Amino acid sequence: MRFRLYYFLFAMAVKHMRGRRAPDKPFPNDVFHDYEKRVSGLTPFEATIFQCYLNGMDAKAIMSKLFITKNAIKAHNEHIYAKVGVAGKEAFMLYIELIKMNGLADRLV
Repeated sequence: MRFRLYYFLFAMAVKHMRGRRAPDKPFPNDVFHDYEKRVSGLTPFEATIFQCYLNGMDAKAIMSKLFITKNAIKAHNEHIYAKVGVAGKEAFMLYIELIKMNGLADRLV
């Protein structure tokens, strides 16, 4: 429920900011530029996990695909959250959704 509220509020802020921006400066590029740099700092295995999330997989599917344990995925997720600068899973998944909505998935990882 909280995720939907955060998503709604963030989407409203994005819509509001897009209306106030000059056409020559697209919103997603300058907002996600820093995020893009942080994602490039992931280790190769963390980048693989990040890509799995971008492809819509959940933690269970990632564990099965990469043959890792629940504790391993938790540890990797915590490292990913710290490196990309998000507070937790809800914020991370919000970014993933926004990245996909704005067609930026191919620019990351």
